[in-house]
Amino acid sequence: MSALATVGDNTIDEYVGEDSGSFVGGNALNVAVHLRGLGHDVAYAGAVGTDAAGERVRSALDGLGVDLAGLVVLDGVTSVSRIRVRPDGERVIELEDFAVCADYRPTEADLDRLAGYAFVHLGWTPYAGEIRSA
Repeated sequence: MSALATVGDNTIDEYVGEDSGSFVGGNALNVAVHLRGLGHDVAYAGAVGTDAAGERVRSALDGLGVDLAGLVVLDGVTSVSRIRVRPDGERVIELEDFAVCADYRPTEADLDRLAGYAFVHLGWTPYAGEIRSA
């Protein structure tokens, strides 16, 4: 197994309309989960809020064995996305609130730790350019 990491967004996907449900998701989080499902050791770095949704994200990742050393809790709410499922099955994003994910910026110590991984996937973050440069 190789040492892999993902950095960036997580969200609670709220599906409404023809299909309804609530799922933990987000680009960087989903990549971490799928890499872990393939048997890789993987770490996730990003931010959740102090709300129940943040605990839900943390618990989901922890339950799958994803390394959470880079997960931080910031004052505020966890990201949420509302997706409407139309009668024909098409999904339309009605709301994307990145919330505390938009405030997440890895520290120098986080960047040093991430530099030790064989591969780092960078999901959505307003600081992508800085992170790539580092």
